[in-house]
Order: sequence, then C-alpha cells, then structure tokens
Amino acid sequence: MTALASALIVSLGALSLLPQWTFETDLQGWTPNSHLENVRVEEGRLKADAVNSDPMLIRGGLEIPATPWQYVAIRIQASKPGSGELFWTGETSGQYGGFSPNKSTRFEVQAGEPQDVVIFPFWQAEKTIRQLRLDLYDGAQFSIQSIKVAAWGSPESAKNDVFSWDFTKTGEKWKSIMRRGGEVFAPPLNLPIDSKGWAVIELESLTDGMGEVLWASPNLLGAQTASFPIKRVASRRFYNVELKSNKAWSGSICALGLRVPPRCIIKSFRLSEEPGGPGELAVQYFGLETAVPRSAAESSVLVQFTNLGGQPTEPTSARLVLPPDMAFIESKLEQPLPALEHGELHELHWRVKARSAGEFNLLLGYGKDTTLETPVVFEAAVNMPDVDYVPPPKPVFTPFDVCAYYFPGWD
Repeated sequence: MTALASALIVSLGALSLLPQWTFETDLQGWTPNSHLENVRVEEGRLKADAVNSDPMLIRGGLEIPATPWQYVAIRIQASKPGSGELFWTGETSGQYGGFSPNKSTRFEVQAGEPQDVVIFPFWQAEKTIRQLRLDLYDGAQFSIQSIKVAAWGSPESAKNDVFSWDFTKTGEKWKSIMRRGGEVFAPPLNLPIDSKGWAVIELESLTDGMGEVLWASPNLLGAQTASFPIKRVASRRFYNVELKSNKAWSGSICALGLRVPPRCIIKSFRLSEEPGGPGELAVQYFGLETAVPRSAAESSVLVQFTNLGGQPTEPTSARLVLPPDMAFIESKLEQPLPALEHGELHELHWRVKARSAGEFNLLLGYGKDTTLETPVVFEAAVNMPDVDYVPPPKPVFTPFDVCAYYFPGWD
C-alpha cells in the first residue's frame, strides 16, 4: 500500500453545505466579462470563447463557511493549454470588487480532453467566502461541465497529537483528492508545531524531480510550501526538509500535505525536532577551483562533502583518479574523510597540472563504492615574460562606454 493510492474520504455533513454548479440549463449565476464572447449553455456545459487578455467569470451571492479542508473542482475542456487563476473573497466591494492578488490560487489547464482541475485554496483565514472569480486565458475555447466546492474533512475530526505516519502499516494513509496523483494530505489537524522544525520523509522514487511539503495555518491565506529535490533511487531514502526557518511555520497548522513526482512511493512522514534517518554522504561540488586553468600551470581540484542524513556519517576516504595527461603536484591520490554531522561541510583539495590544453574527465571515488565523474577544461598556456611589476596602463579606444566603480568596503 502507498500513500498515493489513498482514496478520497469526504465529510458528508460539510459537503451538504457547499455549492456546486452543473450548467444543465443556464449560467447558474456566473457572470462573464467582455473578454469572453459567444457565452452559452449547450449540452450541459458552459461554453465560451476567450477573445482578450483577461477573460473571467464571477459568482457572487455566496455564504460559504471557509475551512482549510475544502477544495474547488472544475471539470473543464480547453482548445489550448494555459494558466488560470481562482480568486476568492469575503468582501463585496473595493477597488477590484473585493478581490485581491493575495486571495487567489493559480492552476494549469491542458488542451484536448475534459479534465478535472483540483484547487486547494486554503482560504480558512477569510472565514466566509462571498464571491468567486474564475480567470481564464486568451485565445482559447472553453467548455466547463461543472464547478463545485467540496470538503475532504471536518473540524470535528482534527487531531492535535499526531506527528508521524508510517504508510507501510495497515490503516495509515493520507488522502488523495479525486484520485489526483502527486498530492496527498494528512487527516484534518490542529497541531502545535513550534517544537517541530523538520519534516523527515522516507521515499522510493524511480524519477528525479522536486517535492513540496504543503501546509496551512489558521490565520494565513493560501498554501505554504517548502520544496526539496528528489533523487531517482530504487531503495528507500530519507529527505530532511527544514521548516523552522520558514516564517509561516509557526504556532499551529490545520492542514499538512506532500506533493511528489510520478512514480514516487511515500513510505513514511514525520515532523521532528531534529533531522532523521541514517547518515548520507553527498558531494555538493566537484571540479576545479582555479578561475582560468591553463596547461603546464598548477591548478586545484575541490570536492565539497556534506551529510544529508540525520545521523553522523562514518569516517572514510576519497580517491581522485586523473587521466593520463594530468598529474598530481605533491598531493596524495587518496585522502581521509572524517565523520560529518548533519549539514556539516568538509573540503578536500588536490593540486594538479595538465600537460596539454583540452577537456579531461576526473573520477572521484568515496565511501564503499560511490563514484562520480566530472569534465574539466584547461586552456592553452600563455607564455608571458617575467616582470617586476604590472605594466603601466595604456588607453584602449572602444565604441562602448566603460564605467568602473570602486567600493572601499571591508569584511
């Protein structure tokens, strides 16, 4: 069982209070602006052509009690792909009729077949939603079958003492809304998180990509996010995402979710005081640190190691292998690498020289059996005569205006 296979669980009591529009006979109170033409209801769908830069539909007269466990689902078909935006507000007047940029969520629409667009507004701080505005995009024909506000939880079931989830155990699961891949949410929460500064996530992934921890706070509008890179690793791997440095991670949260790429299996998720998982030695940089390396001149190879895991790494060694046209200068091929704490950085340097100009491949080995390869380029040697001092400057005439500014700063 995986978290991404979780089914939608809907609070029927909350759902009965929430509106939906199916456009079987008319516009159901949605009002188009002048950037939409040929607006009509046909075959149970609201159809329109976007003919200018800001096409939109507005629905007023609402009284939706806002909670963080609600979403907006739009069944839509478009003739070309583009980006839309859903605005919401509890106001009915103002410069833009009560709407503002900080009360909106963007979404993507693909061209072709009808699709379900699911939007998580996290509008709970607005308390009551009185207007919705659906912004579309220019140059496309749209067919909207339905728009509905629905819920995947209720405040009665909110937990305030659950900080970890093991999805390998029976019964432990998060919710996938409308079986939408990539996003899963914990059951409703009312969780104090000031002492929990890290998310520790255990994944298996068959693809590289980016993940995001999602959360909502009672008094903040919109989804809050913290992103992290995901590596293609068939075995389990821990990812430590620091949350405590994010200004929005404070007080308590009412919703928690995770967005991951396709072909990614979530094994566990927990909020923790410290990073977790075994030590994981990683290379942050591997290459030349000389600004303009030239053949026959000394250059330096730099490798920066760090520990991505929660536990310390084991002491080991790193070995640099050079191609035949390169040689070490008073440097050992193998150097010791000490144990590293989480986030600690350690640098190793090798002094090298290339016998000729060109591109060469360096090979790095470390740990038990990890190897990395990187290309480096050496420019041709420049034979400059030895001088006692920098030659006096001479003017150079150019069609360009050159300005130099010296800032007498200091560390």
